Amino acid sequence: MPAPIAYTEDTLKQFMLDITTKAAINMGWDDPTLNADFNEAVSEVEIQVGVSDIANYSGDIELVRLHGRIEVWRAVMAGNVPAYDVGGTLEVLRRSQMYDHARLMFLDAEADLDRYLNQGLQETTGSPRIPYSTMLPIKAVW
Repeated sequence: MPAPIAYTEDTLKQFMLDITTKAAINMGWDDPTLNADFNEAVSEVEIQVGVSDIANYSGDIELVRLHGRIEVWRAVMAGNVPAYDVGGTLEVLRRSQMYDHARLMFLDAEADLDRYLNQGLQETTGSPRIPYSTMLPIKAVW
């Protein structure tokens, strides 16, 4: 499969579904074109890269993918906030594992974006960039 050189809203949604593997499908997000959570995640990516329609973006495709990873894992975390653990004396069903996994993947995506943004700035100015995570609104601690 060739590497993408551009995205439409639908192909970006499909990328987001593909990287979440079964997490999104387990939440009932099997058709990203019909899911409002994917719509919001795409809107956030568009805001981050400065366009109103991702199909009109002609810049750095890796930046789109990095923001896409962050936003889709943020959506998966939000969708799993009400997840709870059910257990008896011998067995425990840990639904919160989906949230925990989504949070780790979100943090991984955020770190990748930090490295990517920091690398470009260090190459041109020799000084490190302020980490992306410090530019986000205050994060809720779950």
